[in-house]
Amino acid sequence: MKKLKKLKFEDIERLTEIWLQNFSKNIYSVLGKKIIKIYFENCLLNKNLGVVIEVKGKIAGFVLYGKNKKINSYILKNYFFNILNVFLVNLIKLKIKNLKIFINTFLFLLLIKKNIYLPKNDVELLYIAIEKEHQNKGIGKYLVQNSLIEFSDYFSRYKHLWVKTLGLPLKNVNFYKYLNFKIKKSIFGRVYLNYDLNNK
Repeated sequence: MKKLKKLKFEDIERLTEIWLQNFSKNIYSVLGKKIIKIYFENCLLNKNLGVVIEVKGKIAGFVLYGKNKKINSYILKNYFFNILNVFLVNLIKLKIKNLKIFINTFLFLLLIKKNIYLPKNDVELLYIAIEKEHQNKGIGKYLVQNSLIEFSDYFSRYKHLWVKTLGLPLKNVNFYKYLNFKIKKSIFGRVYLNYDLNNK
């Protein structure tokens, strides 16, 4: 039995664990649990939409919708020294994998500064993650499709839903294409797709 509900502050601890299972190459995963929790909290405080899926009464995943720029700016501004500290610790310990993630993220941010503009009347699918034991069972597709229906009041003020995903593995892009997202552009290994919310 699957059930959707709005993300609440008390869900953040569990969702942080699911985040870490799914996003090992994400900069926030490298920065640690504290920053991930701050991301979730800011998502809630900035009137973004977080939807949690429960399977048999237990949290199995989540999807976040909203505007990423505001959350990222807040974290960078208020936790810059924490971020710098984590970078320096990884540099001193020569954690090459984590250093690559820092460098890749920095270069990507430099490249997109002027290339990607999200119109005011569009919204982003920021993150979707499903607990490992529930993956490849259609739960992610169910979560996106049904959150668009159950929370249609949130989406009614927007024209398009955008998502940015890694181009590899191809299953990332194919997941969104299955949900009728259309590829719009590709920048530095990331693929941008959008979905017309007027044609749900």
